[in-house]
Amino acid sequence: QKVLKGEALRHWGLRANQENLEEALSKFEMIAAANPKDLETLTYLARGFYLLADAHLENPDLKKLNFEKGTSYGERAMATNKAFKDKVSKGESVESALS
Repeated sequence: QKVLKGEALRHWGLRANQENLEEALSKFEMIAAANPKDLETLTYLARGFYLLADAHLENPDLKKLNFEKGTSYGERAMATNKAFKDKVSKGESVESALS
């Protein structure tokens, strides 16, 4: 797990290059699969898929798919906060629960 994270971070450091970003995301997804509540990894995934869509992709369908994937990881990251998750689960709006 530590080695995989080190590799992911090495590629993340070169994320201006699409191939490196995609390699980092692939490794971060493996880490998240093994530890689905790892906030740091979920944050990298949310940021990374947004960056992939915004900076590297031109196809509108692929952009949308990756924006949505980033959003999903962002939501998972936010749900690691029990108080936030409880408020949203009870019907409170995301905006209100952020306080």
